[in-house]
Amino acid sequence: MWHGWHAFRRGIATNLYMLAVADKDIQAILRHSNIGITQNIYIKSVNESQVNALDALNEKFATCINLAANQARVIQ
Repeated sequence: MWHGWHAFRRGIATNLYMLAVADKDIQAILRHSNIGITQNIYIKSVNESQVNALDALNEKFATCINLAANQARVIQ
């Protein structure tokens, strides 16, 4: 299980990789001296079912945010 600052950095590296950012650019962002560290430790593989699950969760969050915003407008 990931915890703390390194988990955040791994998440950044993995998401940048999924956005097709070049490994060398990810290495530079994370300030690693060795690209192997970036590739072997920080960039994690994510399968399609995991992406789909997070997309579904994101949609639920967006629905909740929209409902809360609408409710706030009604109260004002």
